[in-house]
Amino acid sequence: MRALRLGAAALAVVVAIPAGMANADGYRPATADRYRPAPQFMAPITYDWSGFYLGGQIGGAYGSVDWNYTGTAISVEETTTTFAGGAHAGAQKQWGRMVLGIDVAYTWADLERTAPAPLLTNSTLTASANDILLVTGKVGYAFDNLLASVRAGWASATVEYATNLNGVVSSSSSEREGGWTAALGIEYAVLPNVILGVEYDYIRINAGGTGAAPVLGSVSDGGVDIQTVLARLSYKFGPVVGR
Repeated sequence: MRALRLGAAALAVVVAIPAGMANADGYRPATADRYRPAPQFMAPITYDWSGFYLGGQIGGAYGSVDWNYTGTAISVEETTTTFAGGAHAGAQKQWGRMVLGIDVAYTWADLERTAPAPLLTNSTLTASANDILLVTGKVGYAFDNLLASVRAGWASATVEYATNLNGVVSSSSSEREGGWTAALGIEYAVLPNVILGVEYDYIRINAGGTGAAPVLGSVSDGGVDIQTVLARLSYKFGPVVGR
């Protein structure tokens, strides 16, 4: 009996020593691991560009207006720069890093210039473009709260032509004309719902058949090229973070 008791005690010591060492190393039996929750690894939280937004823009505009006369080889180009400012609104949705949306912007820019009329003594030509409306699609790539984007779409502006002879307006026209636009922009969310940005827009307005001039005939295919550089401030309504 004494031998049996010594054998049992020795066996208990042999079993207990490895178990104690395993526990000291942080090991837990499989039955315990079964009931322990698995560690959770959370995806990083990033800025979400999805939502509706509205705001204003301010900057400068450069315009080039062409006169081309019916039945002649005469073409006149007038260029000018001016202050530009207005308002915008839009909606966009983010998938991963890709952002798709639509943007509507109105910009006031009084691009007007007067130049001497060719072949006519004491006569001037005045051309202007203003009240610019843009409706564009937007494709962007997001780096957290930084967004780089391109836009393209429809453009419209009021285009005016006038001929002055001896200081008197001898012919004039004013039409709402259409065209196209392309733009590049970069935006940064300085606060959860406040976004600052800067953009460059190229706008082409076709003004065929607009205007008239004495002797030389009507303007056959006038056109307006406008370039703007604008700072934008927007307020976004929608989520500000995502996973």
